[in-house]
Amino acid sequence: MAADDESDWRFRTRLLLGREAVEDRLPGARVCVVGVGGVGGYCIEALARAGVGAMVLCDPDAVVTTNINRHVLATRATVGRLKVDLAKERVQAINPDAKVYCIPKRFGPTDDISFFTDAIHTADASSAAVKEPESAGVATGTTTAVKPTLIPTECCSSGKCANHGIDFLIDAIDSVESKLRLISLCFTHHIPIVSSMGMARRKDPTQVHLLPLVKTTYDPLAAVLRRRLRSGPLSKTKVLNTTIAVHSAEKVCAPVKVQRKRTTDDENSGDDNCDDSTVQQQQQQQQQQQAPSRPPLPSMSTVPAAAGLAAAYYVINALSANSSPEGSTAAQ
Repeated sequence: MAADDESDWRFRTRLLLGREAVEDRLPGARVCVVGVGGVGGYCIEALARAGVGAMVLCDPDAVVTTNINRHVLATRATVGRLKVDLAKERVQAINPDAKVYCIPKRFGPTDDISFFTDAIHTADASSAAVKEPESAGVATGTTTAVKPTLIPTECCSSGKCANHGIDFLIDAIDSVESKLRLISLCFTHHIPIVSSMGMARRKDPTQVHLLPLVKTTYDPLAAVLRRRLRSGPLSKTKVLNTTIAVHSAEKVCAPVKVQRKRTTDDENSGDDNCDDSTVQQQQQQQQQQQAPSRPPLPSMSTVPAAAGLAAAYYVINALSANSSPEGSTAAQ
């Protein structure tokens, strides 16, 4: 190992994961994070510091004051700014070489895989039009035309691309219908997925675990997902076993009763507010045309952060698998 390797910001990660993981596998990976809130924000932070080369970030919301207690991107100075924009700035401040695709839209139950791939194609095509050194393309006047290195659209639409250029997807949203759609799409298109379950009304980060969705217990949101997936058209056993859940085994805490005035912050509940009341209220809202907005759920920084870090760990570990840590020879 060269002495100047210690000046590389990834040096200590390389000692743990190995050179191949840090210089090839992680920089060459593209990870999609849907939901940039309490869970998603910490997940993005860890992925960026591990050196993941490309991220697709999806969230329509801006930071509000009630996010400050648990969102890593939320401060008094960032209130009002789009979460995806803040996340992109954060990632590129950590790793200037990282490619970040921002989708400031809400993923819904009728969206398809093109929701992500179209954004990737558009951003890559725009980047390809930017002036590059003449060695990278053919000079045309003052602008150099560069052939974009994209996943062909016809390939994606025909299903010939196994994962549509997405190596992993992290579901950090709270809509039951949208979660079901993400899980179904990932199963159909062979994209590994980690899905965050209910993290609101909990305090203990040591109770957060990673396990197949089929093995989750004492989680009302997970129970709804399992039931709905079992009654759906997909292979029940496979989808429930291949979907990795970030799950808290902690029993939900009773909220402290307080008198409160409803604010606009109530409209933005965040991705870490999934629990039994969330599921019940979403079902009620499907039956009522003008259902009242749900009250904010009790939450704090510890559990959403642990869930985000656990999801990031799973992805980093899977992407860097079979890569041996460095230093073992020197230590012998």
